[in-house]
Amino acid sequence: MDALNTWIGTAFAPENLDRTVQALVESQGGARETGDHDQARQRRDEAQAKLRWFQAAIAAGIDPAALVDVINEAEAVRAAAQAELDNTPVPNLVTAAEVYAMVDSLDDIPVVNAPHLVALVRAGARFERGHLIERPETLAA
Repeated sequence: MDALNTWIGTAFAPENLDRTVQALVESQGGARETGDHDQARQRRDEAQAKLRWFQAAIAAGIDPAALVDVINEAEAVRAAAQAELDNTPVPNLVTAAEVYAMVDSLDDIPVVNAPHLVALVRAGARFERGHLIERPETLAA
């Protein structure tokens, strides 16, 4: 356990903290998913804008028959993008600011090292996004 404590201490030392936070954020691998989600949302929004434009053109007197193909195409793009959004979960990524906040919150704990963490987990402690959310009764005293 001493080796683990030394590694944790080194990784979170002030001179290494920025690099550690960057590695933690990058390890989530969610940037691609977020980009895909954003692109689908943009395709949907653009298709909806085209459909509104076509509706305005019809209201202004353009023959609806002349717009059937472009309306169908825009509707197909909109439906496909919406289906992609509906079937792709939004990534639940932790930002660098959140990682820094978690690290800062560790200052409130007098000493937390691997043996203490292992004891908490074995006793049934629950953590959510790096925060202790439920402490076992046996350790609360």
